[in-house]
Amino acid sequence: MQVYDGLDILTNKATEEEMQGIPHHMISVVDRSELFDVHKFKTAALPLVEKILSKGKIPYIVGGTNYYIESILWKLLIEQDGDTINDFPTSEAKRLKRDSSEAVNPTPVLAYMKERQGRFTEADVKDVWSKVELYQALQEVDSVRALKVHPNDTRKIVRSLQIFFRTGKKHSELIEGQWTLSSDSDNECEQVEELSDTTPSTLTRKLGGPLRFSNCICLWIQADRKILITRIENRVDQMVERGLKLELDNFVDQMIKENRKWDFQEGQLQSIGVKEFQDYILLPLEERETDVGKKCFEEGLERLKITTRQYAKRQVQWISQRFLKSCRRQLPPVYGLNGNETDAKSWNDNVTLPAIQILDAHIHQTLPLSSHVQEKLLPVTSDDEGDLMTRTCDVCSRVLQGSLQWREHMKSAKHWKMVKRRKLESEKEQLSTNEKDIGAVVNA
Repeated sequence: MQVYDGLDILTNKATEEEMQGIPHHMISVVDRSELFDVHKFKTAALPLVEKILSKGKIPYIVGGTNYYIESILWKLLIEQDGDTINDFPTSEAKRLKRDSSEAVNPTPVLAYMKERQGRFTEADVKDVWSKVELYQALQEVDSVRALKVHPNDTRKIVRSLQIFFRTGKKHSELIEGQWTLSSDSDNECEQVEELSDTTPSTLTRKLGGPLRFSNCICLWIQADRKILITRIENRVDQMVERGLKLELDNFVDQMIKENRKWDFQEGQLQSIGVKEFQDYILLPLEERETDVGKKCFEEGLERLKITTRQYAKRQVQWISQRFLKSCRRQLPPVYGLNGNETDAKSWNDNVTLPAIQILDAHIHQTLPLSSHVQEKLLPVTSDDEGDLMTRTCDVCSRVLQGSLQWREHMKSAKHWKMVKRRKLESEKEQLSTNEKDIGAVVNA
């Protein structure tokens, strides 16, 4: 969310001192109210990458949001606006659009989307139809894709519906096509094992599209979980010391002055670091310095620490599942750097120097790396990747996406606490039923 203007402390943007005179791009380039997504990011970032390369320099893509990084590193068949598909001529796309849309049952949601030929935004539909109705629409036109999207993920649901009604092609089929395109690479391996005898292969976790740049590499700075948590909490505390509260107050005052609406599902307001302070942000001005205001701010800080810890865990899982499985797509080389120690000497020995030596070996084609460099690197291994299907826990009434989430949930204390509660409720209900039956027999 550093692309948005303002909130430099809250989004932890690099300071002028940290930049050390090196040009940094895609920071503070978007108005806070603008809807900005991965497709807009790719459209803006790729020309910058090409320009840097044309000067004989190396662009460093730093993150962060790995989904956005993927849009730069890998090619996709679907263009940024969803209007065209690279391997479909215009006449074929029109025929597919006509044939597919005619096969859809005309519910109000789908009738609207068909009439607009897919030219609608998330904002156009989310206030008119519920998440349930939008998800049901996706189930109607692309049941395979619906199995991989969480029912609450409106952005992805709308995106898949846009693609269907603009192109006449199911999003799941396009993703399958991307996999086919990339499977001609040197990284091709046996197809991922299917989930079951009755599950179609399109439900396995394949990713599509070949690498956009043949000579890119990934440097993954890793740290132990406990160390990472300590750093996250320290970083939030440092934000407070740098003036986080004043920055937040000024942000709220400016939003009010410009008569902006408070929609915490759009634009800058949806970013980590903003929505955690929603209760504080919505307080009347005169309550900010009261005990209530101070409590709301402190609770926001705690939520920010928790959310950031959770996000960091998801980042590691994302890298493991999407950057390390060669049977799913073409992959660049990934090197693990040891970021456990942050004092200047340790960082230089374990991160800076190995990174320079890795880059030098690739640039001058002197691979494999020397044993001295390899000894400094951490192993990069992927977790059990599972699948992307959504599953519902009937006990907890929760929808989980992917087998990894499902397994974690099934082992969680919250789940088992709910299992015990449901069991007690069932036993009480059964006891009550038995007592009623006994009473009925006595009366008879």
